[in-house]
Amino acid sequence: MNTMNRSIALLVIGSMAMGLGGCQTMDEHRTATGAVGGAVLGGVAGAVIDGDNPWRGAAIGAAAGAAVGGGIGYMLQKQKDSFDRIEALEAEERTIVVNEPVEKAGPDGATTTQYEPVEKQALTVTMGEELLFAKDSATLTSAGDAKLGEVAEVLRKYPDSDVIINGYASEDGGEKYNTELSERRANAVKNTLIRNRVNPNRLIALGHGTANAIADNSTAYGRAKNRRVELDIIPREEIK
Repeated sequence: MNTMNRSIALLVIGSMAMGLGGCQTMDEHRTATGAVGGAVLGGVAGAVIDGDNPWRGAAIGAAAGAAVGGGIGYMLQKQKDSFDRIEALEAEERTIVVNEPVEKAGPDGATTTQYEPVEKQALTVTMGEELLFAKDSATLTSAGDAKLGEVAEVLRKYPDSDVIINGYASEDGGEKYNTELSERRANAVKNTLIRNRVNPNRLIALGHGTANAIADNSTAYGRAKNRRVELDIIPREEIK
């Protein structure tokens, strides 16, 4: 192990011990977990960037990474607390993969935009079909419209995040029909959030059809669970 790698290894161990050892509550634990993750990534980047002095570079990178990671973890927990107070919603913190645009220069010097998968901390809010829509319909029920008004209130309270609205269907019906229905439902949710004063620039709606099933499609119960809309709420990385 060379000097730089030793620096990074010690930094990671020290960050984990300090970040998690003193947590007294779950809120503190989640914030510390985000900070540790940011510190580890920041430390690695800092050590690589400051090749002449990897100890110094790792420390600087870790401090910056911990600030970002801790802020994201705290924001996710505060939003989860708010969504948990809304009846019939399920909110879960998790890591998701999103495609982010990256500008790359070609051999001729011209730049092109390419998309690369990146892991992000996110809060996923799940709303079942029975909460929002009648079966085979993309028109919100009055109860669903009211529920999305509550969701919009939370999103307005925490404006520094982007929201991917994912529509899903069961295996009832054909693939084309299910894909189109899931997309129309995602857009119905998006339009309702916009009507409730959520900035449209934060929102993107996607229809996934029968992909990513969370239950067994061979049972009525499983198919009902798979007919859902999920909001992936992704804090922006400049949060500190």
